[in-house]
Amino acid sequence: MLEDLRDLVWLVDPSHDSAEGLLMKMRSVAESLLGDRFTLQAEGVPSLHRLRMAERRELLLIYKELLHNAARHARADKVHVGLVATAGGLRLTVADNGVGFDPSTVTPGHGLHSMRQRAQRLGGELRIESVPGSGTEAVFVRTL
Repeated sequence: MLEDLRDLVWLVDPSHDSAEGLLMKMRSVAESLLGDRFTLQAEGVPSLHRLRMAERRELLLIYKELLHNAARHARADKVHVGLVATAGGLRLTVADNGVGFDPSTVTPGHGLHSMRQRAQRLGGELRIESVPGSGTEAVFVRTL
C-alpha cells in the first residue's frame, strides 16, 4: 500500500510529468523487483508525451503487475521489457524465460482482471501467452 501511495505521489508531481520521467520510473520499478535480471528497451519515448497523467498511471500499474507476476511466479533469470511508442500507438511487452504456465488452467485472479480493465480504460488490449517450460509473454497494445 505504501508503494502504491509513492507511485501516486510520483505521478502527480509535475517534475515527473515527462516521457523520460515515466521511463526512469519504469527502470526503477524493474530494478527493485528484478535486480539485474531484466533488460529494458524503449523506442519513441518522445511520443509518450501525449499520455495524460491518468493514462500514465494506468500504464505504470499494468507494468508493475506484470513485473510482480514475473518476479513472484516465473522463476526467470531474464525478463525483457520493450516499450515502443509511435504516433500510431503504444506497445508494452514483458517477456520472461521462466517456467511458464498453461493459460487454460489458470483461474483469473484480481491482478489479471484489473490489468485487463486498465488496458480497456487505456483503449487497448492486454494479451498474455505462455507455455509450460517456455516462459511467458505479456503484450499491451494501444492503437491511436
